[in-house]
Amino acid sequence: MKLAFLTGSTHGIPRLGGEARTYHLARSLANMGIDVDLFGSTFQSELIGPGMSQSNSVKGWSGGDWYPISLTGSPALVRSIPSLMRKAMVWSGYDVIMSELGSSWQALGVKEIVRLPMVLDEHNVEWQLMRQQAHTTGVSFPWKRLRAYEKLCHKAFNHVLVVSALDKSVFGIDGTPDQKMTVVPNGVDTAAFRADPERRLLVRGKHGLNDNVPVVMYMGSMKFFPNVDALSSLTSKIYPRAKALVPNLRLMLTGPGTDTLSGLPFQDVIRTGVVNRALLPSYINAADVCLAPIRFGSGTRFKILEWMACERPVIATAKAAEGLEVTSGSNIIIEDDFDNYPEIISDLCRDEQFRSRLGSKARNLVESKYAWEKCIAPLGELLRRY
Repeated sequence: MKLAFLTGSTHGIPRLGGEARTYHLARSLANMGIDVDLFGSTFQSELIGPGMSQSNSVKGWSGGDWYPISLTGSPALVRSIPSLMRKAMVWSGYDVIMSELGSSWQALGVKEIVRLPMVLDEHNVEWQLMRQQAHTTGVSFPWKRLRAYEKLCHKAFNHVLVVSALDKSVFGIDGTPDQKMTVVPNGVDTAAFRADPERRLLVRGKHGLNDNVPVVMYMGSMKFFPNVDALSSLTSKIYPRAKALVPNLRLMLTGPGTDTLSGLPFQDVIRTGVVNRALLPSYINAADVCLAPIRFGSGTRFKILEWMACERPVIATAKAAEGLEVTSGSNIIIEDDFDNYPEIISDLCRDEQFRSRLGSKARNLVESKYAWEKCIAPLGELLRRY
């Protein structure tokens, strides 16, 4: 089977949740014996394994997260018709077309020419995320038009992939039939993300941290508004009070844009910026407690799964953990009141057995439900029908 995967993943190393999902879906399908050709991605060549390839040979390709939800989009779509015809000729050689929402208009443009099964991968409820951003920032975002566009795509595509039962129910309310959706959860490369004391010491040594210095971590791109909001709560409310309880506590911020942050309340905050994907598990291992004080979002959070895979104790809001089959007090601590975070952080920093117990059960959950080979199984069954 040959599959064309239309994507706007433009970073050489997956840096955002959607890019990580695209990459792991493609790699997992290739491991199942499906030939996967990624259109629009620019992943580094060393990440492309057997059965995977990248095609930018279709002249006029316009990848990236672009949705035709404004009047200015119509002329651009009309001007691209010759390009769409060329795409149709190329894609006619495949058995299935799969697409992220941001590139779905490309597939819609050739739907009536290339009559192939088309699968839409929804790693968020995008309109819901845009509505949250509009309400939070006070900026007028066209979330209603995006909602209409998502409905149009769900109707046009043969099948829709969602990351959780929660997202499935939201799309169901909007009219997408239950039988047209399949839950393919976000997952973790459990071989790469694991507890590793040696890697922990290497990173801590690089930043001048003795092993008895407790470190709390937050990960996320500062280009994504839920992360910016979460970091604001962390640095203004949570961390200063936690540091008062644990004076030698250190904060590590990892992700795009964290290295250029200014105005933080303490000078000793470790700001790593973007970390090479291969080194990310080492940085997670360097932390003692991982925090997700997230108030907004959709889909499921990769960061939580990666932290849990590395056996790090996680404190998160219910919003941060939504869609994940976690149990508060067993494999994670769910807490929505930021006033309670400092004391929980203090307890975890002082009690190694508490950290170990949470981390071990978190790893067990990931291995049983969120290893990529388990997550991808429903998609493999779906594609075998085509």
